[in-house]
Amino acid sequence: MKRWVRRTLTVGGVPGYMDFVEAVLDQTHEEHKAMRKWFGGPFDPKSFDVNAVNIALRDVEG
Repeated sequence: MKRWVRRTLTVGGVPGYMDFVEAVLDQTHEEHKAMRKWFGGPFDPKSFDVNAVNIALRDVEG
């Protein structure tokens, strides 16, 4: 499973994901550096791989 799929699935649901995106895209946000470090690098919210997400969800479902 791709790193970004794992991270975005564990960010805390929709509200957590929205907070994450806000912080990671705004270099002046107080949590910017911490979120980039937690994620492991840059993040592009427009980059979406539906196949990777479906695989990740199948793994979660068991």
